Amino acid sequence: MSMDEAKTGRIIQGIGGYYTVVDGEETHICRARGNFRARNITPMVGDYVEYLPSTDEKEGYITDIIDRKNHLMRPMVANIDMLIIVIAPESPKPDLNLVDILLINAEKIGADVCLAVNKADLNKKEAKKTTDMYRHLNKRFIISAKSKKGIRKFEKAIEGKTICFAGQSAVGKSSILNRLLPGVDLVTGELSAKTQRGKHTTRQANLLKYGDGYVVDSPGFSMLELEIEDPNNIKDYYPDFRQHSQGCKFAGCLHYSEPDCAVIEAVEHGKIDKDRHERYKKIFEQMNERWKKRYG
Repeated sequence: MSMDEAKTGRIIQGIGGYYTVVDGEETHICRARGNFRARNITPMVGDYVEYLPSTDEKEGYITDIIDRKNHLMRPMVANIDMLIIVIAPESPKPDLNLVDILLINAEKIGADVCLAVNKADLNKKEAKKTTDMYRHLNKRFIISAKSKKGIRKFEKAIEGKTICFAGQSAVGKSSILNRLLPGVDLVTGELSAKTQRGKHTTRQANLLKYGDGYVVDSPGFSMLELEIEDPNNIKDYYPDFRQHSQGCKFAGCLHYSEPDCAVIEAVEHGKIDKDRHERYKKIFEQMNERWKKRYG
């Protein structure tokens, strides 16, 4: 088959160097051409690609990756419209630092964000407290995959898009997807009795057809680190800070401890959650240390 016969499709799964590419009703198992390695490019789930289809005699080959709209390195996925951050009010205890880092990554790539507090029936008060903390987000849902609470409104907010689920293990991402996609029957996780951390049930990112869009089920994780960059940039990834930063006395205010900082004043008046601001300062401090040691 010549290059003139190459087709265009989308990667929905990648395992061990083999990529499942869908093109309309056709599905092909493909490998990536060797020139990707030379160019330091790795195909990702969600990529639109040009490929030579597989045949009965041989596997197909991905020949080119069409320019990405955006991508995340963890979870490793490309061309998403919305990142859905799933947490639970308890079991496991919500890692809000992880939530903040995911929000920063979404802001960097220009993806819309939805916060979904699942397992709401476990602790309704804590679920409400968490959504209030992120009140600057337009899309916040308190749901229960078990009882179907809030699922219908949640579905309407995400339909027709390529959406990526991310968050800790055992918060119920796969359970939510089983509600959205009857028949898919994804394996759900549970907490380790010893560590109270979730056991990973999704081993790699998968792109699943959902109405007119797609959903990405991705592995859960307990730790996530930002890519290293100038710590002075971190403040720019907080849209709730930007709403107030015009009132800061100093240009380039970091909203850390500067006098006459409008963001700090907003925190003091309850317009920005105090704990979120404290986590921002810790993220800033950690990045500052990494930045200083970047050539070490």
